[in-house]
Amino acid sequence: MANSVIIIWCRVEAGAPNELEVTTPRPGICSEAKSEEKHELVKDVPRGPVALSWYSLAETEMYAGLGRSAFTTFINRTDFDDFPNLKAIFEMLRARRAIADGEFGSVPVYAESGGVALSRIDMNNVDVREVIRRSAPVSSCASSVPSVAGMIEESLLCALLVMSAQEVSWEGVLDEWRAAASRMQNPAILTTAVETIKLICSGTPQEIYRKYASNDTERLNQIVGCLQLVVHPESGPAMCYAGLCALVNDVGFATNMMLSHDALAKLARKVWLARIRAPFELRSPRYTVPAIRAACESDKKGLALAATIVLAAGDAVNVKKVESIQAKLQKLAAGTNEKIGVAGQPVELL
Repeated sequence: MANSVIIIWCRVEAGAPNELEVTTPRPGICSEAKSEEKHELVKDVPRGPVALSWYSLAETEMYAGLGRSAFTTFINRTDFDDFPNLKAIFEMLRARRAIADGEFGSVPVYAESGGVALSRIDMNNVDVREVIRRSAPVSSCASSVPSVAGMIEESLLCALLVMSAQEVSWEGVLDEWRAAASRMQNPAILTTAVETIKLICSGTPQEIYRKYASNDTERLNQIVGCLQLVVHPESGPAMCYAGLCALVNDVGFATNMMLSHDALAKLARKVWLARIRAPFELRSPRYTVPAIRAACESDKKGLALAATIVLAAGDAVNVKKVESIQAKLQKLAAGTNEKIGVAGQPVELL
């Protein structure tokens, strides 16, 4: 029990997503003698499988940037597929690991597998014992496909975000995704998404802003459009700011489920360090360029760094600032960890 607490604490400290408050383990928790009363408190608590501990270790390793030895041990376990109610989180870890390793072509395959596994769990009748039970999952049904589609699309968006931050060409990976569709149970979900992404990429920044920077647009279209506003070679500072502002405020990326926080920080820093090398394109460059540079050189990390850069960049462009968005950015820059924003909330250009 104590070992499990320590492993969970380590993964949270490394930056892994977590919905529950985790207490810092006290020194000696593993070695100290336990009273009979304490043994009685936990004697009926179900023990999780060893595979779940390896999952937590592999996740800790990934978020802490410590290599992939724990992950390799985890996926090579012979009981990897023995716990169907845990298969969803296992497969999504494989998707996140693929993003972290730059193996983008396999990301949607793992995401679909995780989505299918999740759709087979009756969430209304699952307790701790059921989750860790070795059993065959119930049959999936057609109604589960939308949730599977959502997980596939979210994995694609996170992969595109990381690719943009790392300056990886989208074109080659899109071709890999099209080819990967043949390995999937629902190939149409992936092929349709790829075609949509290609269509958006074919537009100019002005066309993309008009068509996709809207609350009425589907999330896939919004986020792809915003990414293009940030990285498109013909996008001006105002378009770049509008796209990045929406990405940083996006509620999906706020979860950091698939390494989005560091990618947003890296992308924001990269594009605005490049922008200040052309100060004549910015408003009041004598004041805004030093402010942007200072924000980029801040010792903040993740979403806090990205929000800090966006706030500084806002004074260098002609946009209509929305008070609610500015307030959310200020909270993020201050390190307030909460789920805020709405998917792709646009900034109005002047």
